[in-house]
Amino acid sequence: MNNFSLANLFATHAYFLRKHSFKFLSIGLSLIALITAMVIHKSAEQNLTVAKGMLQQQQAMNSEADQSDTLLNEYLNPYNTLKNRKVIAPPARLQWLETLQTAVDENLIPKLTFVLSPTAPASAENTIYLHETIGVKVTPMRLEFTLMHEGDLLRLLNDLHTQAKGEFSVESCELARNEEYKAAAESMLSRETFKGACDLKWYSLSDITSAWEVPHESQ
Repeated sequence: MNNFSLANLFATHAYFLRKHSFKFLSIGLSLIALITAMVIHKSAEQNLTVAKGMLQQQQAMNSEADQSDTLLNEYLNPYNTLKNRKVIAPPARLQWLETLQTAVDENLIPKLTFVLSPTAPASAENTIYLHETIGVKVTPMRLEFTLMHEGDLLRLLNDLHTQAKGEFSVESCELARNEEYKAAAESMLSRETFKGACDLKWYSLSDITSAWEVPHESQ
C-alpha cells in the first residue's frame, strides 16, 4: 500500500511538471529578458550621461573657439602692425639713434645731443602704461638741441614717430630763444635761434604669443 501511494505521488508530480513545464520555462525566459532589458537600460543611461557630458564639453570648446576667433579678427591687424613697427620686439636702440641722426640731418638741426638711458621693466615709478600679463619695457631718452625755427621741433618728432622702429611718448618739452644769439643782428645770421630739450620714453612689448601652445597636426 505504501509503495502504491509513493508511486502514485511520483506520478502526480510528474504529471504536474509535464503540464506546467512550459509555464515555468516561459517565466524563466521572461525573467532573463527582464534582467537583460534592465542591464541594457542601465548601460544606455550611462552612455547617455557620458554623451551629454561630451556634448557639453564640445559646446564649451566651440564657444571658446568662437571667442578666440572674434578676438583674433579684432586684434590680428593691430598685432601685426605693432610687430612690423618693432614695438613688439626687443628695444631697437641702435635703430632709434640712426633714425634720430637722419632726422637731424634732414631737418637741418644745428645741434643736438642725446642721452639714451638703460631699458627697464615698466613700473609705477617710470610709466602709467602697465599691464598684468604683457611685459612692457621703458627706455628714457633726453634730447637737447638748438633750432632755426620752432616748427623744426615738430618735424623732428614727427620723423621719429614715422620712421623709428618703435613707439615713444613725449613726456615734456621746453623751447626758448637762445640767449647767446639774443641780439637781432646776430639772430639773423645765426642758425641757432632757439634752444630747448625734450624727454621721451620709448616702449617695447614682449611677444607673449611665443609661449602659447600650438597643437601639432596629426600625421
